[in-house]
Amino acid sequence: MLILRFVIVNTLVVVTAAAAAFYWYPSVDVISLGIGIIATTALVSGSLNAILMTRLRKTVDALDVGLSNLADNDFSVSLAPSDYNELRELVVKFNEATVLLGQRKRDLIQRELLLDRMLHSSPNLLLLVDYEGRVVFCNDAARRYFNDGLRCEGECVTELWSRRYLPFLTAYEARSKGLFTVHLEGEDNEGEVQSWHLDQVEVVVNQQTLNMVSFRHMTNEVNRQEVQTWKKVIRVVSHEINNSLGPMLSMINSGRKINSKLNNSQLSRVLDTLADRSDHLNQFVQGYAQFAKMPLPQLSVIDWPRLVEHISAATQARVEVQSTVEVEADAAQIEQAIINLCKNAIEAGSPPEDIVVRLSTSQGWQHIDVEDRGPGMSDDVIAQSLLPFYTTKPRGSGIGLALVREIVDAHSGSIRLQNRSDGGLAVRLSLGQKVSQLK
Repeated sequence: MLILRFVIVNTLVVVTAAAAAFYWYPSVDVISLGIGIIATTALVSGSLNAILMTRLRKTVDALDVGLSNLADNDFSVSLAPSDYNELRELVVKFNEATVLLGQRKRDLIQRELLLDRMLHSSPNLLLLVDYEGRVVFCNDAARRYFNDGLRCEGECVTELWSRRYLPFLTAYEARSKGLFTVHLEGEDNEGEVQSWHLDQVEVVVNQQTLNMVSFRHMTNEVNRQEVQTWKKVIRVVSHEINNSLGPMLSMINSGRKINSKLNNSQLSRVLDTLADRSDHLNQFVQGYAQFAKMPLPQLSVIDWPRLVEHISAATQARVEVQSTVEVEADAAQIEQAIINLCKNAIEAGSPPEDIVVRLSTSQGWQHIDVEDRGPGMSDDVIAQSLLPFYTTKPRGSGIGLALVREIVDAHSGSIRLQNRSDGGLAVRLSLGQKVSQLK
């Protein structure tokens, strides 16, 4: 259509110039007339074509600038309507495309912000590592755990995972997936054993192949599954033992009635021994039944002075309050856990007056330390002491520490055992802070 418009304009100019020449100069020879017509046509046609091309160039230049902005990811440009019908539709479609691309860009930015927020708020330790072993990206959880909250980008993983985090490096370099164990060191958590799950997969980001590494803290989950398994075993064993205890106690009572007529002293001792052992077995089963049916904690803000008063009245331990924070927990269950620890300390051989219950805080955690002057534990015993049924006492049931661990796990806390350097055992219960530090 544009070409047709130019042809029509030029044809009209030629015809008009020829008609005017014949009208005004009828006596001029043909050659001179032709030259005049050509010169006039060229002058007029050139002026008209220049006007048309200038208006067309404005629209073309605007399109060129708009396309350059699109190439620079600037979708805010909008073109004014063209004077030419043929280009007006193109300009309208260009404006519609910029609006659509701008909306898609905003949606993409929102998705990226959401993804970034999700990655940084994830409790998993997430890192992207390039082929040279350098960190390209790490989320907030990884920064806090590996680098005290500082940025890890650009760090080499072999330097980032120093001696303290060597198990992470070993698992990473093995290119394996699954569970691995970390034995923590340091004054605050020495002797603590954590379970972690490693997952790593190759991803392509900006045409660069990276290794996406994810560490998931599985200690509580593993402990929870382990405890649930033990509870199932305990329920089955308790059911079978109770099924046998009932007839046994009935037969003992029948035997005593028969022996009341015979008055056989030897039979009486046998029946008394059977009754005594049956009662002990029944108490043993009831203790484990309590562990297997441990109710969910009823959470409320702990009244620490009242709890200290109860502990002092129920035990001979010395209670020291250094600092406390406001914590939501089941006060009765926490009290029971502390009493169990004091009882275990006495049964282990610690003088009651040497048992100390200390309340302290650090980094938003409420710590409850129970320290004694007993013989302590070997590393193997510490590793297994929290398992149900495990005990080193001749008449122990193996339920005391397992029950304490169940209470702490139900409160999403942690328990740690370690020998004291000057003799005895220290057990630390840690509960999460709720509001603010109390004065």
